[in-house]
Amino acid sequence: MKLTVTIKYGIRMLSLLSKTKNRINTRKIAKIMGVSPLYLRQIALPLEKRGFIKSFRGKNGGYALAKSPDKIKIISIFNAYNEGVELSECITHPNICKNTPNCETRKFLIEISNNLKEMLRNKTIADITKP
Repeated sequence: MKLTVTIKYGIRMLSLLSKTKNRINTRKIAKIMGVSPLYLRQIALPLEKRGFIKSFRGKNGGYALAKSPDKIKIISIFNAYNEGVELSECITHPNICKNTPNCETRKFLIEISNNLKEMLRNKTIADITKP
């Protein structure tokens, strides 16, 4: 499994916002993250729709956390971007391979995926931003 750039930036944005109680200006966040303000808005939109962040418009606009960092599960960030954590396509689409019924590798990949999902369910933004 390879994390998408969007997931990495989404986690990074939430981590950054978790370090302050105040909103941070869009341009400042974009500069810190090394992305354009336009791309930052694209990253932020799913997080805002899920209620993780609030956006503020205008000259002093920006973003702030809408939830406590200990309430934002890492798995829910994947869900916000409609990203799965399966290691192989055969896990979610077993009919793509004729070997699925007896495939030991698939069983192993399912086990790894389940363990990864469990870890992501138990980790929060607060957990990953602890010193």
